[in-house]
Amino acid sequence: MGFFDIIKNFDFIEIVNEKDEVIGFQKEDYIHQRGLRHRAIGLIITDKTSQETGQKILISFNFGLYDLPLKNHPKYGQSYESSLLEIIKNSTLRFINDEIRLTEIARYKNDSEKDLENFCLFHFIYGGIIEDTKNTNFIWIDKSELIKDFIKYKNYSHSLKNAFRHFYKRE
Repeated sequence: MGFFDIIKNFDFIEIVNEKDEVIGFQKEDYIHQRGLRHRAIGLIITDKTSQETGQKILISFNFGLYDLPLKNHPKYGQSYESSLLEIIKNSTLRFINDEIRLTEIARYKNDSEKDLENFCLFHFIYGGIIEDTKNTNFIWIDKSELIKDFIKYKNYSHSLKNAFRHFYKRE
């Protein structure tokens, strides 16, 4: 077993340049403390049953902030998609009676004041039952209501706002 095979077990994430080329790896807290550019992934989930009446979007609410239902960082050596599939598998959400089909929507810079991310956004249309195994707060919200809330309230993450903008830019 080689060195790079061994470090995959230590939950390192990749440090990347502006072109998304890997230039190193380190633990997540080290990367965030130093403001290093790294990869991140997120998922927008829309409700299949609301496609005709206007889309409903699943969002999470934790610690006073609304955000994407799933987002994280790919581990060292993982592709964006394989990382997201692993995150879905290990999340508190259980998608019942439906197959998970991901569509890549966009790749963009999701930079904030102290966080530099090369972000890959995926979409999943879901029409089945969602079970939340740890009672995290997940809610469905209408697209039109979310737009109004973005203007009125500040407790939406920049990741959710950027994902929303990239997702609906396609229409």
